[in-house]
Amino acid sequence: MSQVFFRRPLAAVLALTLGLGALPAYADLGGVRSVLAERMRAKKIPFSPSSVRETLIQGLYRWDQGAGVGQLYVNDAVTLILVTDGNKIVEWTQPVRDPQPISEAEKSSLLSEMLRGIRFDRLIKFEQGKGQAGNQVLLISAFDCPYCIKFERMLAGAGDKVDATVYVLPSTLQPKDNARASTVRNIWCAKQNAEVWRNTLLKSPGGYFNLPSGSCDLGIEAANDVQLIIASMGLGGGYPQMLFGNGTTSTAAQELAVFQEQLKNRPGRVFWDEPKPARYAQFRAAGGNTAAGSAAAAAAGVSTSGNTTTIRFNPLSGLLKRLGTPAAAEGASSAPAEAGK
Repeated sequence: MSQVFFRRPLAAVLALTLGLGALPAYADLGGVRSVLAERMRAKKIPFSPSSVRETLIQGLYRWDQGAGVGQLYVNDAVTLILVTDGNKIVEWTQPVRDPQPISEAEKSSLLSEMLRGIRFDRLIKFEQGKGQAGNQVLLISAFDCPYCIKFERMLAGAGDKVDATVYVLPSTLQPKDNARASTVRNIWCAKQNAEVWRNTLLKSPGGYFNLPSGSCDLGIEAANDVQLIIASMGLGGGYPQMLFGNGTTSTAAQELAVFQEQLKNRPGRVFWDEPKPARYAQFRAAGGNTAAGSAAAAAAGVSTSGNTTTIRFNPLSGLLKRLGTPAAAEGASSAPAEAGK
C-alpha cells in the first residue's frame, strides 16, 4: 500500500491517532466524525459526516454504509469497529496495524457492557406501582404486535399490582414500511410519549398513522441498534421481549399473575447499576503521553516530529474495500471538510 502523509499541528495528534490514548471518554459526535474524515481523506475515499450518528448506547456510533450493506458501529476512541449484517455483529475489527485477538469471553463482556450503557433517559418510561421493589426492566415492543397490545392492556390495568419502572424500546413488525416506521418515530418523539404509546396500543389500533409528525432523531434505526446488540448476545428476539434487572431475558407474559412471577424471580436492577462504558468506548486505547501511548500510536501508523504528525497508513481503507461498501472506491474525490456538522 502506498504511503500517505499528512502534517498537522501537535494539537491535532490526539484526533489523528484514531483515539489510541487520545480521545477522551465520551468524545462527542463531531470528534468521532473528524477522526473518520481524516482517515477517509487520507485515502481519497468519499465520506459523509452525516453517515455517522449517535446510538442509544453511550460511546457507540452507527456508521451507515449505504443500501445493501450492513452498518458499522464505531466506539468513541475509533479503536473498535463492529461489522454487522444488519441483524447482528459478524466481525470485530480493530483499525490499528497490529490488532491483538479479542477472545469470545471478552466480546461477551463488552456486549453486556454496551447493553448496560443504554441511555435510559431517551426511552419511553412508565412508573408502575409505588417504586418500592426497585425493579427496572427494558421492554422491547412493537406498536402493531397483537401480543404487545395484550401485554400493554394487562400492564395498564394492573395498577399497583405491578411494582417496576418499565422503559420501552418501541418498534414495529414491519420496519421497512415507511408509514409504520414513521409511526414509531412519531410516538417516540411525542412530548408525552408514554401517554401516546399507551393510547396508540390501547385505543387506536386502526389509527396508527394519524399521529402528529415527530421531528427528533429517534426511530427504527435507534431501536435496531439496541436490538442488534441483544441479538449478538444470543438473548433471543421477538416481541414483546423483556430484559429484567438481573440481566436475563424472557418473553413478557400477557397474564398478570405470570408477569408478577417473572418480576419476583428476576428482581431488582443490579444489571443496570454502575455501567462502565469506557470499557468499550475506549477499547485498548492507551493513555496520555505515556510510553504505552507512544507505542500504540506507532502501531497505528502515526508518528510525531516536533509539531507535526505523520500518518503512514490507513487501516480503515482495507476494511471498507473488503466489505465492498459504496464509499470504498479509491481514487474518488476527497471528502468535504464538514466533519463537525
